Amino acid sequence: MTEYSLTTVWHFEAPIDEVWDAMSHSERWPEWWPYVAEVRVLKTGNRDGLNEVRRFHWRTCLPYTLTFDLLATRVDPCVVIETDVSGDLVGHGRCCFSSEADLTRLDYQWNVCTHVAWMNRFAPVAKPLFEWNHRRVMQAGREGLARWLALRAEPSQAVRE
Repeated sequence: MTEYSLTTVWHFEAPIDEVWDAMSHSERWPEWWPYVAEVRVLKTGNRDGLNEVRRFHWRTCLPYTLTFDLLATRVDPCVVIETDVSGDLVGHGRCCFSSEADLTRLDYQWNVCTHVAWMNRFAPVAKPLFEWNHRRVMQAGREGLARWLALRAEPSQAVRE
């Protein structure tokens, strides 16, 4: 298996609790993250989502898909979500939340190995392409979440007759 250590940082002009709400409800990610095809809860966790297992089906910029399960191993609201990853990817993920005023920062650390035979076979030459693909998928997620947060922040416009 080929190892990947991928770091992504997102910034949002939004309160941390709103960003947390969007990120902790991954079943809604397909509404704003274009590469998330489907998220299903396989096992319900506690109130905060600890020990919950969710299956993610991802499209990518390249002509392949990935399916993997995330087991929430640590959930501290508005602080961190840690997961064990299994399926097409195997490893560990960590998303840390921090804020200052209305600026929220997410730091993703994704330490995974590919568990797909063709990806491992081509990794010696294609690993930079797979990493580029990851960055594009994450960029689309950041942009989608920024739009989602902005729409939720706009005051509703009542129609007057």
